[in-house]
Amino acid sequence: MSNVVRLNIVSNIDPVAVLVDDLGAVREQIKTLQSKEKILKDQLMRQEDGLVSGYEFVMIIKNSNRKSLDSKSLKSEYGVDWYASHCKESIVKSIVTSRK
Repeated sequence: MSNVVRLNIVSNIDPVAVLVDDLGAVREQIKTLQSKEKILKDQLMRQEDGLVSGYEFVMIIKNSNRKSLDSKSLKSEYGVDWYASHCKESIVKSIVTSRK
């Protein structure tokens, strides 16, 4: 007869905790990638407008117009109550992650 001991390993890992950690890790990776993206974009914005080719990708540098409302002026001109009555409000659920 063999003296082999069989261990029944029971996992105490909380699957939700694993999801929280995975999300936090992904967000850290995204932050690093966004920082790298900003550096690359800042360098590429010095190029002339138009089509620019890489070895695997192409990009187009162009100017465009963007319109936005000046909420501070609207509140000043029409009043805070008018502004509030013309704003759409909704409940937004968000997740904030941070290292322990």
